[in-house]
Amino acid sequence: MRTRTHFRVLLVAALTLAFLPMLSTFAPGGQVAGFTTASPAVADQIWYQSVGRAGTTAACQASTATDLAVGWTDWAPSWAKWVNGGNGGFVCNRQITWAFDSVPPSSSGSGTTPIPTPTPAPAPEPGPAPPAAQSITFPTLANTAVNAPPPIPGASASSSLTVSYASATTPVCTVTTVGVITLVATGTCTINASQGGNSTFAAASPVSQSFTVNVAVYAIGDTGPGGGLVFLISGGRTYEMAPKTWGVASTDTGQAWTTNAAKCYAAGSIAASSGCFFNNLYPETTAGAQAASTTDSLLVGMGAANTDAIIARMNALTPTPVTTTDYAAGLARGYTPVVSGVTINDWFLPSQDELNAMCNYSRNPTIPPTGNCTGTQDDTFATGAFGFAVDGPYWSSSQSVDSTSLAWDQVFGDGTQSGNNKFVSNRVRPVRAF
Repeated sequence: MRTRTHFRVLLVAALTLAFLPMLSTFAPGGQVAGFTTASPAVADQIWYQSVGRAGTTAACQASTATDLAVGWTDWAPSWAKWVNGGNGGFVCNRQITWAFDSVPPSSSGSGTTPIPTPTPAPAPEPGPAPPAAQSITFPTLANTAVNAPPPIPGASASSSLTVSYASATTPVCTVTTVGVITLVATGTCTINASQGGNSTFAAASPVSQSFTVNVAVYAIGDTGPGGGLVFLISGGRTYEMAPKTWGVASTDTGQAWTTNAAKCYAAGSIAASSGCFFNNLYPETTAGAQAASTTDSLLVGMGAANTDAIIARMNALTPTPVTTTDYAAGLARGYTPVVSGVTINDWFLPSQDELNAMCNYSRNPTIPPTGNCTGTQDDTFATGAFGFAVDGPYWSSSQSVDSTSLAWDQVFGDGTQSGNNKFVSNRVRPVRAF
């Protein structure tokens, strides 16, 4: 037989009597609902309480700390049928859940007696840990010339995650996300390093480094900005030669030094009315001016001015100027390669000394000799993109000091320089200075 001990009966009675006075005083008209329970043999026991309230806007009284500690829920507004004599009305509800426990068998028999025990609220599940902080270390980047190899960014994240890069100054430099920098122009290049984080690490604060992209610096043997080969650095200027395949018709296109247009100057004259095959390119503006101009035309640094002077004489022919492809200087100036989207149009016919420097470079590209060119071309250079033909001379833009009917040329087979008739068709190799 199952029995209940006196103290359990007293516990239930005491709890009921303790709460009824509170309910009675709070409920309008003393209307108090009784307890209802679930089957004690099946599940935990749930007790409910309801108390009437004056209307839909009437607030429910807050439960005391003691009530909440025992396990009661707080009062919540609702509607129930039992209020107002079964006509329904507004109420406040609360509930408590009791778990069942077992006690030893009583002296009069065996079995268990359920004891209502408050079910403790479950402990809150711990949430995920917040992402850890990380930082970026970005070493300084060295200044460099626009034509030099760019620096390699070496940023790293304290998390060991991969850092990404972006350029803040794309007109000066670009960079791939993995850090390959391309120099575009002179100026200040700024590279941003970032790390976006993951489930373990929060995003890092971006870090930037800037460096200066200076004007190009070239050495002998470099590829120049015009796509040519640097063969001479002199007087603060750097000279590059065009490749041997520059010509519009064939390798190192051949042409006469000038035409016989009657736009040159007789000895001692300032009238541009004499044929250019046998007369001076320069006027006698003062005594000795023709001789001085001819002598100056031989020097390094004079090739561009010489080319301008020749073109001026050919353009002076009226009504139609001489076609530029009909004379050596015009051919050289007409070379206009496009390099990195830019048309390079300032090529010229080299002076006598500039042509000799080209010959010396062909002898030893590593350390070009000085003085008059002698010997033969370096084998590797001769067969490369800039090698010279040895079966004919190349024109310079310098008129001969020995005779106004001659201009200087040079044979690259043995380095010989000499004056040759202006109407002779020699090879042409353009150069430019920057």
